[in-house]
Amino acid sequence: MLNGHFKKITFLIFLSVLLQYPVSTLAREIKSDTLTQEVWPEVDAYYRFNQALRLMGAFTATKAHTAYADGALALNLDYFTLRSLRQSGRDMDMDSTRGYYQWFRAGLKYKRPDPTSKNPAPVYSIRTESNTRFYPGWKSLISLRNRFDFQDKSGFWTVIYRPRVTWEKDFRTTYLYFLAYTYVEYYAYFHNGNRNTLSAALGAQVKVSRLIVFDAYYLYQFQHEPLVNQLSAIGIRIRFYMPVIK
Repeated sequence: MLNGHFKKITFLIFLSVLLQYPVSTLAREIKSDTLTQEVWPEVDAYYRFNQALRLMGAFTATKAHTAYADGALALNLDYFTLRSLRQSGRDMDMDSTRGYYQWFRAGLKYKRPDPTSKNPAPVYSIRTESNTRFYPGWKSLISLRNRFDFQDKSGFWTVIYRPRVTWEKDFRTTYLYFLAYTYVEYYAYFHNGNRNTLSAALGAQVKVSRLIVFDAYYLYQFQHEPLVNQLSAIGIRIRFYMPVIK
């Protein structure tokens, strides 16, 4: 048992170091003033009411240089339908989404003012999301997400469309179970197309215990619009799946 936990901890440390390597390497290769480097910590908590409904809360932050530039709180309600008869393989049994072809999310988000901006102001968002999943085999799955964010900042509402395509694959060893994934995401700003962004990410989720999952990823945002800088980010997320109270 101790040997298994030691291997999990070793793997998490190795994964964190590995994901930090592309940031410094990319910065040296590009040598551009437009490259931003950040760290994105996040804590998520899930509670499932029944087979169809789940509550999800999240706290996120952005660390630029040595200071946290912003932070956000979110509360979402998930609804699942069209349960899949095919599974991706060795699924994480606590993740409700992986056994359904279709699920939806609606939620609210509060983001505190960014002290580094010229006119700091809180941002309030309404989130709507649809997720469709396919099981192509090889113990993997493909997710197509269509998300709309309705943001209010200083009395001005903007709409952001965020489609994402994700590919996931399960892996298991004697002492360790983890899930590798990669995705491509696009941000389309309805009121200002010059802010549209395209990003790609590569990461892994590690099942620490029956109710806890550690998630780490590396994300790169491409510079393809006049107002969009290159961004290199490391994301670290801890997911807690609350046991159902009967």
